[in-house]
Amino acid sequence: MITIISDPLLNILNTSLIEGEFPEALKFALVLPIYKKGDPDDMNNYRAISLLMNFSKIFEIAYNNRLTNFFHSNKYFTNNQHGFMKGRGRMSTKWYKPSMEY
Repeated sequence: MITIISDPLLNILNTSLIEGEFPEALKFALVLPIYKKGDPDDMNNYRAISLLMNFSKIFEIAYNNRLTNFFHSNKYFTNNQHGFMKGRGRMSTKWYKPSMEY
């Protein structure tokens, strides 16, 4: 059952990467305003969230994995790269000194 879906998806994903184009049908999202706090009549008190199709999410994960693997295997990341890296962040840098001031 899984190959019924995975084989065509893999073909579309590979074609998309080779041609450098994201499929038009996957570019749609339902954007909803989510109330935060304050005056409900003030649009600044809302934030937008986008509900994507499942296939768009699958493509996003696949693109991210392939790009990250490409950058790692070609040594585009240095040991000093910590932002947006899995298992790394502000606290993993040797220069990080937490501030006790609040």
